[in-house]
Amino acid sequence: MLTRLHCTAGIPTVLVANKCDLLPKSLETGDPDLSASPVVDEIMHLAKGLGFIDWELVSARDDQNVAVPFATVAKEAEKLPPPKTNRLLNYDEFVVKKQRGYRPAREPQACGC
Repeated sequence: MLTRLHCTAGIPTVLVANKCDLLPKSLETGDPDLSASPVVDEIMHLAKGLGFIDWELVSARDDQNVAVPFATVAKEAEKLPPPKTNRLLNYDEFVVKKQRGYRPAREPQACGC
């Protein structure tokens, strides 16, 4: 049983429950009958308690809902701010920063290496 989530905060994650084709089927639609399974309640509670943005029942065998979690994560990732870059300073930028008190672990050479 999953009791905690090991991931960085702020990264959108979706709980994916495979094998939904093994759940009891609804007689009218043929889709999984979510009300007949106590597992679904546990999944919903677990997803909410661990901070997942969503949860999805999938079936790899029937190719049911397999793309949905990926689309959900992609949609949420688009909302995130762009990551901060750690680009390298060129020599002139380094000299200016050093004059302002910047102290690096290792000073770059004039050649850039």
